[in-house]
Amino acid sequence: MKSSSELSHVSSQRNRAERLAYVLAESETLTPALVEYAVRMAEDHGSGLEQMLVERGYITATQLAQLLELVVGVPYVHLSNYVLDPEAVALLPQEIADRTASIPLWISDDTLIVAMTEPDNTEFIDDMRLITGMSIQPVLAEEDEILAAIARTFAGTTTDEAMIGLVEAQALAEDADEADEAALARISSEPPIIQLVNLLLFRAAKEGASDIHIQLEKDNVLVRFRIDGVLYDSSTFPTAAHAAIVSRIKVMCDMDIAERRLPQDGRTRVPVAGREIDLRVSTIPGMRGEKCVIRLLDSSQSKISLDEVGLLPAQRQTLDAMLARPYGLIVVTGPTGAGKTSTIYAALNKLSTEHVAIISVEDPIEYELPLVTQVNTLPKAGVTFASVLRAALRQDPDVLMVGEIRDRETADVAVHASLTGHIVLSSLHTNDAVGALIRMCDLGVPPFLLGSALVGATAQRLVRILCECAETSAVTPAEATELQAPADTLIKRPIGCDLCRLSGYRGRAGVHEVFEMTAEVQRALGDGAGAAELRHLAESQGMMTLHDATREKVLAHETSLHEWHRVSVA
Repeated sequence: MKSSSELSHVSSQRNRAERLAYVLAESETLTPALVEYAVRMAEDHGSGLEQMLVERGYITATQLAQLLELVVGVPYVHLSNYVLDPEAVALLPQEIADRTASIPLWISDDTLIVAMTEPDNTEFIDDMRLITGMSIQPVLAEEDEILAAIARTFAGTTTDEAMIGLVEAQALAEDADEADEAALARISSEPPIIQLVNLLLFRAAKEGASDIHIQLEKDNVLVRFRIDGVLYDSSTFPTAAHAAIVSRIKVMCDMDIAERRLPQDGRTRVPVAGREIDLRVSTIPGMRGEKCVIRLLDSSQSKISLDEVGLLPAQRQTLDAMLARPYGLIVVTGPTGAGKTSTIYAALNKLSTEHVAIISVEDPIEYELPLVTQVNTLPKAGVTFASVLRAALRQDPDVLMVGEIRDRETADVAVHASLTGHIVLSSLHTNDAVGALIRMCDLGVPPFLLGSALVGATAQRLVRILCECAETSAVTPAEATELQAPADTLIKRPIGCDLCRLSGYRGRAGVHEVFEMTAEVQRALGDGAGAAELRHLAESQGMMTLHDATREKVLAHETSLHEWHRVSVA
């Protein structure tokens, strides 16, 4: 005789099958007649409706999971390449994971998010709640993917043991060029190496790293994380594991694992702790072997606003006025990694409404933006910034975004677009905002034309923000003179704690220099004025320099004197 819990489970499964049959018919995935036939066949053969639908080929396993999302009312997730939180996984014994076909994904406050094949099974959820002592939030995943994740996760090897196994299994020649491609493909698909790479990705995301650097040294494989703009050693592994680690990353990004003598680029997206993280992978051949760099881009950053990029109030007011113009060119300048793309995306988010048509041309597209038509350049196929811009002008846009102005052709098209009723946003590599004028002229844009087209330019850098452990102290006489501040001024100095990895800093913010074109600057540009003269004129009209903007953040206790000296020049 069945227990009450077993009877309850049978009743739940029957109700789930009835709801699935209804959703199948309502969604027109199958005809009503075929749904009725499938239900009857499942009853006659004593099998579950879900199993029968997949086994007979009526729907795929993925289709079934997506339909069950509607049936049971919980989100559906793809577990392929999913980066699991080791702390979350450790909360659920393998015995329970196997019995319930479940795998923990991540922890959110006091809630454990668990992927399950039966997220409506209250008995399973109650068991997990008692075992873990946490609230359980189920999500739905395919059974095969969950079982594969369980096999990878509970493989019974520590990271060190996994590395020893890799070293023993990796029968590769010392010369990487002679490495066996089939062996690399096999090893890079085995649970230990998958677990290792996923763990690196999870740790990097959790620690707020922007990049992962993997390089082969003389005695080991060195892994470093770039956090707040500074590289820190993270892990070391045996040298024999290098090819397998890099090959696993290449497999994830659909790159050629056999090609190790030429640079390669790839990308993929993985869910980490509830966030979608875009990975941009670059490999180059080094003296000892390939160096691999993974850039981590949090897709939530695409929703950044101008309130979050670090503009001072007066600078924000000037930039808002520039963006409110009906047409004109606005350029964001700064070195690589200064946050130019984030500022441009924030400006696009401000301009983006249902009444505005926006087209962006990027290399590559970093984040997906709502209501924006984004085009990726493909220079080898002739899809360049200039060619796409010309095509985009025939699409009747209100706003155009050009990822970067690199050559005369792109500069000419951008300038002419800004003179014909379009707002054009772009970036340049220059040291300061006024330098954008000189750079555009160097690219061949006539000064009189640039003076009419350019609305303004911004320059920016990223400074590290002080951690909560920072201590307040009075400035020295020399510091007071340097800061042009009273002798009793207080500033904060970095100390270092566990939260900030003893660095004294947590997070970064932008510092900006906002230049707005005026009639005086336009005349001086047309008269052939040089960079120093143009900059002096802009400052005399009220432009706050990067040096001054960073000093304001020091006096506001946001950053330190060291950061001021590091990013700005008086």
